[in-house]
Amino acid sequence: MNYQNNLSVESQLLKIFLRSQTKDYSSTEIEAGKEILSPEKPQQTIYFSLQGIVKLSRIDCTGRETFVGLLPEKSFVGLSLLLNKSQSKYCAIALTPVTLISTTVTKFQQKMQKSPELWTPIFYKLLSRSLTAQMTIESRLLRTSEARLVAFLLVLCRDFGVETDEGIKIELKLTHQTLADLIYSNRVSVTRILGQLQQQQTISIARQQIILHNPSILRQYFAIPSYSSM
Repeated sequence: MNYQNNLSVESQLLKIFLRSQTKDYSSTEIEAGKEILSPEKPQQTIYFSLQGIVKLSRIDCTGRETFVGLLPEKSFVGLSLLLNKSQSKYCAIALTPVTLISTTVTKFQQKMQKSPELWTPIFYKLLSRSLTAQMTIESRLLRTSEARLVAFLLVLCRDFGVETDEGIKIELKLTHQTLADLIYSNRVSVTRILGQLQQQQTISIARQQIILHNPSILRQYFAIPSYSSM
């Protein structure tokens, strides 16, 4: 599922989500770096991001946090609570300032009963996120910073990519330091690698947005596994 299709699905879900009782919803502003969901706190709320990017991590049984993906604006946060009534093992943090609307799991489920057509897109949305999580985790297991960065850029192409005449543009502005943090590297290495990729004319960067001119060549060169999209 590409970024444009993702926005389309989320927009359709939001229309159904808000169709019943708008008085059930509240909005809030979250500063960058602030927590939205945490396994340590009771979670009975589902959020929808109107604006901003959310960083999603999974917490294992030892308490270790593993980054599993970024959620673009117009995404639901906390959908896994619909399938698992026990505490979620996910942690969600605002990567940028985020505007959220929210409702309780119970109210959301009531609205889904009135709109059963919600189940299919939500199911595929969760499957898509599972695939993104798998790709993100595997990208961070690669040995070199070059391979990890390229693999993560390919993940971003899948979730934030928009086709242009030049290639796939990642509709997301990330600083070199943020990229470094997300791939277990450092800013100096990320800056060096991006510069090399630009010199090789495999990518271009304009206004902090990266364009991959031929993702398949990058994938083959760094021997990065290919996944079917959803």
